[in-house]
Amino acid sequence: MKKILLLSLFLLACQTSPIESDLPLIDEPETTTFFTSTVEVALVALGDGTAAGDGIIGCGDRVQMVEKDVSSNSKAGKIKAALESLFAIEGSDYGESGLYNALYQSDVTVDSVILTSSDTESAAVEVTLSGSIVSGGTCDDPRIEEQIIQTIKANAPVGSTVVATIDGKDLHEYFTLSGL
Repeated sequence: MKKILLLSLFLLACQTSPIESDLPLIDEPETTTFFTSTVEVALVALGDGTAAGDGIIGCGDRVQMVEKDVSSNSKAGKIKAALESLFAIEGSDYGESGLYNALYQSDVTVDSVILTSSDTESAAVEVTLSGSIVSGGTCDDPRIEEQIIQTIKANAPVGSTVVATIDGKDLHEYFTLSGL
């Protein structure tokens, strides 16, 4: 009998009754585990490579990073969100910036991003992609590859090694073997 009485008192104490008020209701934003952060996405500055050397891709082009705001909840999530932002850019021109998006005809999905270590000396990032890459030709092949790789590297721990695959093939081999 004592247990039933204690349980009844407990249940009564747990019940809440609505409080009436003349104050207007305020919509409070839902809290989530995600946070907004800035990522870098690689685009192409066409013909910006005046001389052969580091950073020259495609047909004398250079990669140029742009910032995007994304929601992510981890380092791997940040890399995934950066790639998704890159793949979501519509059209070959990035606004009026003069930058080019060689991926504009492609339909690529990020299947997974695995960050094997956050230690900058041994960090490794494994990215698995799927979908179809449509290239505009021999100049676009290295542009596409570098847009993906540089987007990953820009958002990974400094000095990370990057392994990216698309449909089970190493990204570099995809362009070497596909004849795109």
